Amino acid sequence: MARTPTPAPAGEELSEGGRGLLLVDAVTDRWGTVPLPGGKTVWFECDTKH
Repeated sequence: MARTPTPAPAGEELSEGGRGLLLVDAVTDRWGTVPLPGGKTVWFECDTKH
């Protein structure tokens, strides 16, 4: 079963994984995951300013 990705906890900048989601969280308005058979989809949304 695929694991749900989570951002690295604060203070673990040198960890092996999770840093990419810190960037995604910083530059998007929303993100999440959808579990699928054999894997997962990670999605994000960026609001536009009119």
